[in-house]
Amino acid sequence: MFRLVVLLAGLLMLVSGHSLSDSDTGCDVVVLRLENMLTDLTKRVDDLENQRQTDIMDISGVIQEMEEMKDKNRRLERKLDRILKTKSDGRTQTTDSTKYESQTNLQSANLESQSDTRVPTLDQKTYANTSIVRDENTQSDSIAEEKLVKPDDTSTSKHQGRIRRNSSAILAPRQMNRVGPRNPTAFFTTLGHTLTEVAREQLIIFENVIVNNGGHYDEHSGVFTCDMEGTYVFSWTIFVKDGNYIYSELVRNGNAFAFSGTGDQHNVDASSTTAVVNLMPGDKVWTRVVTRTVGADIFASKSSFCGFKI
Repeated sequence: MFRLVVLLAGLLMLVSGHSLSDSDTGCDVVVLRLENMLTDLTKRVDDLENQRQTDIMDISGVIQEMEEMKDKNRRLERKLDRILKTKSDGRTQTTDSTKYESQTNLQSANLESQSDTRVPTLDQKTYANTSIVRDENTQSDSIAEEKLVKPDDTSTSKHQGRIRRNSSAILAPRQMNRVGPRNPTAFFTTLGHTLTEVAREQLIIFENVIVNNGGHYDEHSGVFTCDMEGTYVFSWTIFVKDGNYIYSELVRNGNAFAFSGTGDQHNVDASSTTAVVNLMPGDKVWTRVVTRTVGADIFASKSSFCGFKI
């Protein structure tokens, strides 16, 4: 047995290019060298395994980037469809506005022609004196006709009488009903995709526009821009998954003026908040996250944002 071990050791030395010396002829030396070879092979196997894990991680990163690019392409396609739809709606609104102005001008011309109608000629023995007077009770203009009746030669009347008649009905054609704009400023939009793991002070962009009269809401930035001074109503709804909560706020020009809390530690929850605010042209309004639990998501479709001018 000892000879066999010595023979194997000699063969190993010949293969490795080393000669077998007299001092290395023991069994312990052979075992030590075999252990060193085994350690080196083990290290190489570990290096190969580490390289394999690194390659797997790189491949996973590439796959994730491809999925993100696909999702981005889908969002860009939806935005392009909305832009084309908005342009088409704008052309329709322009056509309706032109028709409305034409009808209004025609009605104004008809009313002016009616107001120019003259009073019929009176009998030679009577004449009418027409004047416009101010009614202090109703604060409206009316026409008072004074008709002077002259005595007839055969009449037994010895005096002249004045007949005063209030003819406010004559001014009726001049009065026009006030009609508001056909498409007042208003918008309604929902969340097109679920926002995952939202951050503090993150602006919430509701990109799925349903109504956008006037085009003052930007679905790309999530910001509404006022174009006319007045009072506006805003409302937003946040829907979160179970076990999380999100506090959000409504912001005007960087200053929050309305707040909302959604969710708790146990149940899926949603909340809606409505606010009324006075705006000037150029003022901007948007929604953003105040604070949240780590990993909180805002569900798409069920979360929305809307506003309109009173």
